[in-house]
Amino acid sequence: MIVVDIRKRLESTEGPFELVVQCKLSPGRIISFFGKSGVGKTSFLRMLAGLMKPDEGQISVNGKLWFHSEKGINIRPQDRRLGFVMQNGGLFPH
Repeated sequence: MIVVDIRKRLESTEGPFELVVQCKLSPGRIISFFGKSGVGKTSFLRMLAGLMKPDEGQISVNGKLWFHSEKGINIRPQDRRLGFVMQNGGLFPH
């Protein structure tokens, strides 16, 4: 199970905003994140993968902390064994 409770201050074309994600993702389930451009979907995936650091909160996967702001834990991306394909040119380059 992936448990996420994070916050990150971001900038969009409409100005600054705070992305707040609180969710529990069960194994074997297919999920989707959707919304208009600039609401933080890719930023959330980047934080889950360790490519972007949340401002505060925690991420745990199967009981192991990948990120915890108060404890100073931030597992390197290569140690998370998680991958995703960026949508810009990565899915259908032709």
